[in-house]
Amino acid sequence: MLTDPAFLEAVCAATDPLDYTVYVEGLRTGARRTMRNHASIERFTGPTITVTDEVEWEESDAEVRQGRTLVTVEGMPVTLNGRVRLEPSGAGSSLSYDGDLTVAIPLFGAALERQAAPLLMEALAIQAQVAQTWSRPE
Repeated sequence: MLTDPAFLEAVCAATDPLDYTVYVEGLRTGARRTMRNHASIERFTGPTITVTDEVEWEESDAEVRQGRTLVTVEGMPVTLNGRVRLEPSGAGSSLSYDGDLTVAIPLFGAALERQAAPLLMEALAIQAQVAQTWSRPE
């Protein structure tokens, strides 16, 4: 599912973007979205923001799949470098992320990181909601 372009498109569409593209190239997936900006950071970034997120999955070791993730914001010194892990959990699966969010703007970086973190968590929650109801279109 996480390497299915239709799933990636459904996740993008659920974020109500102005524009988006997705790609899957082997074990590398990505999405680029332009969205209306959240009011809390609009004064720093303008009315829209373009976010690119990529995951490079490693080969599966039986039940667990892991990968590296990189999220960037175009035109801003903002990156999220991390790891993603997909593993069985009860009757389903668990997808977890761990990483470091960096906003490299002197004096304001830490404050912007605190404002951006909830927005990233919201994006992950949207991905989880789409996954809960996902059924591949025919």
